[in-house]
Amino acid sequence: MNVIVTKENIDDIKFDMPLDQAEELRPGCITWTVQDEMGNIGWMTVWPDTDRGAVCWGGNSCWGDWDEDRRVLVLDEFDENGQRIIINEDGEEIGNEALAKAKDLELAGVKPVAEYDAAAGPNYGFVMVWETEEGYLVYWGDKTNENAVYKENVDISNLASWIENSSLRGLEAIEQMANIRGADAVSEAKEYDKGPFYILMTRRWLGWGWHPATETSAFVEDNRGPLAFETLQDARAWIERADSEVYYLAHNEYERPSYKVVTT
Repeated sequence: MNVIVTKENIDDIKFDMPLDQAEELRPGCITWTVQDEMGNIGWMTVWPDTDRGAVCWGGNSCWGDWDEDRRVLVLDEFDENGQRIIINEDGEEIGNEALAKAKDLELAGVKPVAEYDAAAGPNYGFVMVWETEEGYLVYWGDKTNENAVYKENVDISNLASWIENSSLRGLEAIEQMANIRGADAVSEAKEYDKGPFYILMTRRWLGWGWHPATETSAFVEDNRGPLAFETLQDARAWIERADSEVYYLAHNEYERPSYKVVTT
């Protein structure tokens, strides 16, 4: 519950709150406690006359600018992308300044100058770029994580790189490429390649509404993981057998899977 600091209650409030906030506390401030998912109690205070605020989860407080309209604290601290961190009134980190701006633009229906969806769909990965006074605003992520940053220059022709994990190697890197850039971007194994060989299966799905059609790729597996073949001929024979069998389309799937033999 928010408490307005007065001459009458200021001493009692100072007794309970973080020391650095208590030292700056004065009548007119608004203060309240917050609690995280583990039950830990933190403390937030706002100085309305200066639009400043602080949050503390133990130790020293983090200070920043209070945005009353959005009810968020924009910290003086920066994240790994050089953007100021944003804390909501419940004490939760909700992103950074660039991310907040990107969400505002998206919500307002402002068309980006460039955008890219992964072949497997925006839940797998998306990139949107707007041109702003601060520079190009790049907004990227997937269904569980999202981020944004301002950049002076952006390679519009290679937006897929924003959602690629460059640390992946081997089969994981191949599967990622297929799901982000499309199965056509994956090189097929050649006659002179050495095994083991693996089969990448790609399934294609109808779009709906404004969502475009998508394709998802994964390796053919057995109970031990991706199915490995000693020779290219063995892998191709497996594909021939699969193509000759009856295949039942899943909901929204509009054609049989396609297969590609690859090697690392």
